[in-house]
Amino acid sequence: MSEQITSGITKRLILFLVLLVLLFVPSNVYISLAGGALGIIGTYTIVLLFTYVSRYLGADLTKQEVYALFYALSYSWVFFNSYDVIYRAYLRVSEVTREFKIEGVPVASLLPTWLSPPANSPVFSLRTLLHPDMALPLLIPLVFSISWIVAELSMIMLTSFLFVEVEALPYPLAPVDAAFITTISERPAEWLRSFLPAAGITLVLSTLLYLPSVGFIVGLPVPTLGLVDFSQQVVEVLPGAAVGINLVPSIMLPGIMIPLEVAAAGLVTSLAVWVIFNSLIIIHPLFRSWFPDWAKEYYKGMSYYLIIERSTLRVWAPVQVGALLALSAVLIARYHREIARAFSILSKAGSASARGYPSLKFLLGAFLISSGLSTALYWALLPGLPLPMVAGLIMGVGLFLSLSNAYMVGKTGGSLFQVPPYLWQTAVYSLPRGSIPLST
Repeated sequence: MSEQITSGITKRLILFLVLLVLLFVPSNVYISLAGGALGIIGTYTIVLLFTYVSRYLGADLTKQEVYALFYALSYSWVFFNSYDVIYRAYLRVSEVTREFKIEGVPVASLLPTWLSPPANSPVFSLRTLLHPDMALPLLIPLVFSISWIVAELSMIMLTSFLFVEVEALPYPLAPVDAAFITTISERPAEWLRSFLPAAGITLVLSTLLYLPSVGFIVGLPVPTLGLVDFSQQVVEVLPGAAVGINLVPSIMLPGIMIPLEVAAAGLVTSLAVWVIFNSLIIIHPLFRSWFPDWAKEYYKGMSYYLIIERSTLRVWAPVQVGALLALSAVLIARYHREIARAFSILSKAGSASARGYPSLKFLLGAFLISSGLSTALYWALLPGLPLPMVAGLIMGVGLFLSLSNAYMVGKTGGSLFQVPPYLWQTAVYSLPRGSIPLST
């Protein structure tokens, strides 16, 4: 007997999302500007809050509605990032960007008006987003966000059919979200007996550990629980090594869920890259000759995060890009029959809809149109960039990234790659000198 598919997109869910936008976006914008990372209210917290409020009002949310609300909120950060908008405006008037020059021209003067308001704009004195000078700096990131999420969702559905329906990868972290949604929507007694006390204990611990970070708003240097940096303790033995333990629960706890062999492989890889090879490049003449920039730039006293950032820039960024392309090629070779089978099933509209998926034509069309829009915008807004390079980075790398990320999430619970670091910067700086305008 086939299961009936029930949609979670209902009128009251849309009403809830509108209320969430009206209630939480303004407060998140203000708090994130005032206190940095303090501004993002957790997805789990909001879903839990609205589910129980609905229950007390006598309108229980269904499991499908809770699911839709959960994942809608998971993507909500895409559409408006207040920090980036204000930061780009700050770059226009900052004394630092006025002093920092590219070929004798201050960076502040090179910023286009679609990225940041003009320097003489009243926006800076009025401190408002509601001004014509802010129209393009707000509209263009929004268009990019919408095109990104359309391309992302189309590739998610395509790769999920491949790795869930056809290949049936384990997805070790999927039970976490599934258990949360089931617990608060169906309220099974055996779950609530452990869920509610655990939620209460976590609330108390989180308050004790993270509430002092409010001190940043009033200028109190109160650190929160986070990464414990041991790089200074090993500097005499392993100079250049990045050694630390991250005590943030959201980082530590998923490690319990992933397979032991995956965790072991991650540990070995991390030790090899960030500890052994990072140090060998500093102390061994042969490796130092291969990467002289990192060897020259490193100094004793570098923090964990600074070591990661600078060694990635000087050594590991091209390695990560190459690893992404290599993994994608291996996956295509390994799963070419499964990919062909998935495409064959999705190309038949009736077969795809019976499984709850859009047709292959729709998914590929959505990806190509949204990616094409992003490509056209980049090419129009950044003159001088070769169109094949822009299209290759947005559409080509987008396809490879979707395939490799979906596989790694299904196999290990987390992706090895988000966007490879410094991808755009590497592509731009690889162009012949003088071939593009300074503003680009």
